Amino acid sequence: MSPLEPVQAPVPGADERLGVAVVGGGFMATVHSRAARAARARLVGIASSSPERAADAATRLGFERSYASLDELLVDDAVDVVHVTTPNALHASQAEAALAAGKHVVCEKPLATTPDDAARLAALVAPGGAAAGRTATVPFVYRYHPMVREARARVRSGEAGTVLTWHGSYLQDWLLSSADDDWRVDPATGGRSRAFADIGSHLVDLLEFVTGDRVSRVAASRRTFVADRAEHRGVTTEDAVAVTLETVGGAIGTLLVSQVAPGRKNRLHLEIAGTGESLAFDQEQPETLWVGRRAGTLVVPRDADQLAPDAARLVTTPAGHPQGYQDAFDGFVADTYAAVRGADPDGLPRFADGLRASRVTEAVMDAADAGTWIAVSGGER
Repeated sequence: MSPLEPVQAPVPGADERLGVAVVGGGFMATVHSRAARAARARLVGIASSSPERAADAATRLGFERSYASLDELLVDDAVDVVHVTTPNALHASQAEAALAAGKHVVCEKPLATTPDDAARLAALVAPGGAAAGRTATVPFVYRYHPMVREARARVRSGEAGTVLTWHGSYLQDWLLSSADDDWRVDPATGGRSRAFADIGSHLVDLLEFVTGDRVSRVAASRRTFVADRAEHRGVTTEDAVAVTLETVGGAIGTLLVSQVAPGRKNRLHLEIAGTGESLAFDQEQPETLWVGRRAGTLVVPRDADQLAPDAARLVTTPAGHPQGYQDAFDGFVADTYAAVRGADPDGLPRFADGLRASRVTEAVMDAADAGTWIAVSGGER
């Protein structure tokens, strides 16, 4: 790849709609396009794995046009922001190409399949980097559930006290049987890690985001229970991984990540125990936060009148009218576009957070392979 040339990313005026393009035409392209539409962006165009698939996606998702290639997309001056939603192995090169073309970038996680590639991308948009000043974000969207922000506010205010322990799980069943298959199981397209990079990274991001603490070292065990699938034989990427961790602040915890848990569709659960109270959030039941106390345990509803300001700002419907995953994604994209226009939204996950996830994932995989504790690079606060 050629080095980036300094290109000033244009920012439309306050009354102009941002021009958005998406690379990739699958499920995540659908989610991203809905969020872009909710943020009142202009859906300029889409590129996919072939011109035919791009044309189909443009019609299906409501884009103005399709592109025959990424190169054609990147030279379109109507595009201000590029959303990268392709297979993992393409993320780094496509995000870098978009930055080189002067675009702002939203890149699906994992940001890259190796920490070195993720570090290079993060450096490009860091102060002094060739793409400094461009907005570059990664959709750790569970940060945008109001009740996650409420948990974070309680830790920040001191109500939760000193964090002692944490435990969490992220469970799915979509790869349970040998008939279930996907490009993600192949390390050539999905990367070294599958389950942890795909969903475990969300769990660690939330734990660190809510507590303000960092994982310092990990021990792990991983398993591939289904080695032969419909189109992929001899699969080596993990179906499940169990992690024990320690933090810089002295807390300890455990995580379980699985894509072979029958009946669990997208169940992210985390619980943090402090000296003052425990906080528990379940992504499949996102309307409440459980607050455990020695006396007076309560369930806090998603009601703007009862929440901290940072949580209340993400409430888009009255209490009793449920919000969910797409609403969280919409909040993330809205904050990303606000950053493009010069704002600095609190808690917006940027490429540095994508790099952090890559380093934690690498440490978990190394720990599982070595059978010993592994320090997480950049674990210090």
